[in-house]
Amino acid sequence: MPWFSFFLSLGLIFGALAGATAFIIMYREYVHHFKTARQARSHALKGGLVAFLFFVGMTLASGYVISHFIVPNPERRHPGTSFDGGLQNPRNRRIANSSAVQRLQHAAFRRS
Repeated sequence: MPWFSFFLSLGLIFGALAGATAFIIMYREYVHHFKTARQARSHALKGGLVAFLFFVGMTLASGYVISHFIVPNPERRHPGTSFDGGLQNPRNRRIANSSAVQRLQHAAFRRS
C-alpha cells in the first residue's frame, strides 16, 4: 500500500489546518453564546476534532479510490481484464486487424 503513507501525510497536514481553523472560528463564535470560556473551548475543540477526522478520513478514502479505480496498476489485474483494450479476445483482435478499421485509421491519420 504505497498510496497509504502519501495520502495519510496529506490528510494529517490538511486535517490539522482544517481542525485548527474550525477551532478558531467556533471558539470566537461560542465565546458570545456561553457564560464561561471553558465551555466555549470545550465545544470548539470537539468541532475542531470532527473537522480533523473528517479531512483525514476523506483524504484516505479518496486515496483509495484514486489508487484502486482511477489509476491502473498492472500488478492488480482482475481476471478476464487487460490493459490492451480487450485485444486479448480473439474476436476483438480480428476486428482490430480488419481492413475496414485500418482504412478508417488511415483516413483519420491523413486528416490530422
